[in-house]
Amino acid sequence: MRRVFLSFLGTNNYLACNYQAPGLPTIANVRFVQEATVQWFCRDWSDADRLIIFTTDESHAKNWVDGGHSDEDGQPHDGLGTRLRMLELQPPVEELRVPSGKNEEEILDIFEQMYNVLQPGDILYMDMTHAFRSLPLLALAVINYAKTMKGIRVGTIGYGAMEALGSFNRIKGMDIKERNVPVFDLLPFDQILEWSGAIDRFLSSGDAKGVAKLAHQEITPVLARTQGRDQEAAAVRRLAQCLEDFSRTITFCRGKRITETASALRTAIANAVDQETVRPLRPLLEQLQVSTEQFNGERVNDGIAASRWCLEHNLIQQGFTILEETLFTWILTRATELSPDKELNRTLVNQAVAICLHEIPGKEWKKESREHPEIAEALIHWLAPREELLKVMRNLTADRNDINHAGMKEGPLKPDKFTTRLASYLDVCAKFIREDG
Repeated sequence: MRRVFLSFLGTNNYLACNYQAPGLPTIANVRFVQEATVQWFCRDWSDADRLIIFTTDESHAKNWVDGGHSDEDGQPHDGLGTRLRMLELQPPVEELRVPSGKNEEEILDIFEQMYNVLQPGDILYMDMTHAFRSLPLLALAVINYAKTMKGIRVGTIGYGAMEALGSFNRIKGMDIKERNVPVFDLLPFDQILEWSGAIDRFLSSGDAKGVAKLAHQEITPVLARTQGRDQEAAAVRRLAQCLEDFSRTITFCRGKRITETASALRTAIANAVDQETVRPLRPLLEQLQVSTEQFNGERVNDGIAASRWCLEHNLIQQGFTILEETLFTWILTRATELSPDKELNRTLVNQAVAICLHEIPGKEWKKESREHPEIAEALIHWLAPREELLKVMRNLTADRNDINHAGMKEGPLKPDKFTTRLASYLDVCAKFIREDG
């Protein structure tokens, strides 16, 4: 797995400073921030890794080669190329020339060059202190594109904030011992972009994999440092587990586990909603609290809530399946004292619906109903007066079959019809269940 350091070189006559970052040794009296960052991150790298500096024609002439700038006494400064070679690091140092980014074509060229130097699986260390014009924004775009296309990971995004010391003239007048420049790690901003994408995916599709993955990444170091004792981090880890479990339960229509996983998720949200370990999670948790309020721990209600969740998250096929199976459960519990978890009983409900709709005489009943006439008759007696419910169940079953058979039967629905039909069925069924108590 290759490690790559990328940075940009500007044109200014940089002042010698002391660069500082939390938990790292101060790198004193150097003109280029890269002298500090490569010593912090690249000392133990091998010749399989890479140090890449992007320059323009002007920055090459002024700061990469020796003598492009001079001190106040007229003594020429060493260029960054020389300074990096003097560190005698193992990775090869490459200078890559890019255009100055004065128009869209040049910006696209820079994007392509930055992207092309990365290989699948690289771990990227970037310093953006001297990134010019639109490069910081462009760099973030490259990073996220490369994460998707090449599976890279990001170790750090450094920025030396010399402006924190004041104006250039003020810093120039300081003694070198006072020129302590903080180097910030901008990685959290890249992580915010990742969180935004993962949260958007979850809110739009109900897919929790991205959120759970990021939550695990954020809290694993905390739990390692505290040997698993950090309560806030543990709460986030539990939340990630519950999100994944609930998401899989809905995606794969595990009806018997809906109440269990929804209840566990609600508890996990309540325990984690005020956490600060993963701050981007907080808006999601607040929104999740609202969206999971409809799950109250009662099986039929939670089945309806799950189907509505599917509708809201564009899981339409799952929504049809969960709604129909929830209706079978509800009918069995209202019309009989039979277990809704027994396959035979659910088959009898399906047959009873058909008998009522088509007025099928007893001698033409299917095998299961003929063998259990007392159950079939109890179901028919309960269903017969509920004509609207029978029509919904007929149409719901037909639409579910249409989806499950990939529209290969005669008269398939157009794709845009399923969403509106599921919404309509949900409204009718929720009304029946509410009125029936």
